[in-house]
Amino acid sequence: MNYESIYEGYYFKYYSKVEFLIKNFLVKRHSQKKTFGNSYNEVVHYLSNDFVKKHNLYANENLECAYRIFGKRGSIYFIDEVQEIYKNEIKIEFDKINTADLPANYTYHQFIKEVALIEAVRQILRLFSNHERLHAMVYELNEFDKFEIKVYGNLALEDYPNFKILHAKLYPKPLEIIVKNVQLEVFDSEEIDLNDSTTTYDYLGQSSNEKANELFDFLIQYYRPDEKTSVKFVNILHYLKNDANKELYIFNIKQLDFKEIIKTKFKIEIKKFAKSERYHDDEKSILNTLESSFRNKKS
Repeated sequence: MNYESIYEGYYFKYYSKVEFLIKNFLVKRHSQKKTFGNSYNEVVHYLSNDFVKKHNLYANENLECAYRIFGKRGSIYFIDEVQEIYKNEIKIEFDKINTADLPANYTYHQFIKEVALIEAVRQILRLFSNHERLHAMVYELNEFDKFEIKVYGNLALEDYPNFKILHAKLYPKPLEIIVKNVQLEVFDSEEIDLNDSTTTYDYLGQSSNEKANELFDFLIQYYRPDEKTSVKFVNILHYLKNDANKELYIFNIKQLDFKEIIKTKFKIEIKKFAKSERYHDDEKSILNTLESSFRNKKS
């Protein structure tokens, strides 16, 4: 009997079904104006707890023992491990179980079917958790046509096609943002800190380079991620202008444009371009650490 064919047939069937159900659940929660964090936790909790309790493999000690053998298949066989483990070790263990100790009318075929379901859900749960950032962007942008739970070979998550598309929409490059209908503004002296060098309109007299734009995106995402204040964005601006390595990062953007970008994208109004009072004591070291992480990530 081709156990591998039976197993894989059920596995891919269940994988597609569970993926579809998760997508529909998230679409529904989005329509109910629930946050992604809340919806994500609901999915993870259900698959990790409530779902497990419904199935015989975890409710029956004998079946659970046979199922644990399946997890050893890769260490026992170097090829055809699914076929061989079902044909030999698991089959021997299953046949030892007294019929009275099994659920009514429970067959070996039913066991394989149930293992396929559990394994599909485990893989989906693993990828759903590992790719949380990707799913969060799908949810935030309401682009569920791009929802999928899959692996693209050895690609890092940041290199997934949909990740690049969605990330570019959420975190566009500063100099690629087209600010529409911008009217010239007259700043009074109270809006600008004349003692702060970030009030300079032109940074280095050069175009911003790609590395600087990417670092800007990175800091927006990871520097004090739970805060959305004008001080956070001004600190980032000051860091890129004054403290980032000028040999690596050239960040040239006019103050007016930066103000409009933050207002358009994050709904934050920057009224005064002054860094936080503890910038040199605390914030600069945090930003330096993040910049180091950014460089290590890119290398």
